[in-house]
Amino acid sequence: MKMRIVVLLFMGLVLCTACRKGAPVYNAEVTIPAAVNHASGLSQDQVRKAILLACSERGWTAQEVSPGLLEAKLVVRGKHTVYADIPYSASSYAIKYKSSINMEYETKKDGTHIIHPNYNKWVHLLEHKIVFKGKQNTYFYESRWK
Repeated sequence: MKMRIVVLLFMGLVLCTACRKGAPVYNAEVTIPAAVNHASGLSQDQVRKAILLACSERGWTAQEVSPGLLEAKLVVRGKHTVYADIPYSASSYAIKYKSSINMEYETKKDGTHIIHPNYNKWVHLLEHKIVFKGKQNTYFYESRWK
C-alpha cells in the first residue's frame, strides 16, 4: 500500500513538471493616450521617472543606457536572472526581452521565442506597476486599465 502511494505521488510530480511548458515571450508595448499626453504636457523625463520608480518597487534594477533607453535586470532567488530593454518616450514605452539565465529560453523552429511562464508574469507585474506609478503621479494614464 505504501509503495502504491509513493508511485502515485511520483507520477503526479512528473505530470506537474511536464505541464509546466514554456510560454511565448511577452513584450509589453504601451502607448500613452494622446489626450493625456497633451493635457498634462507630459515629458520624456516624467515617463523615465515613473519607469525607474516602478522598477525599484518591483525589485528590478534599471540603468539608463542612452537617452530614451533603460536596461532593467531582475534576479529571483539568486538563480534566475532576466534582462529587458525599456525604450521610452513622452508618448510610449515598451518592455522587451533581452536575455536571461536559467529561464529555459529557446527559439522554436517556427521562430517563436519561448520562456518560462514566470518571465511573462514578472513583465506584466512591472508593466502594471509603471501604469500605476503614472496614474499615482499623474505622469500618464493608460486607458485600458480604467
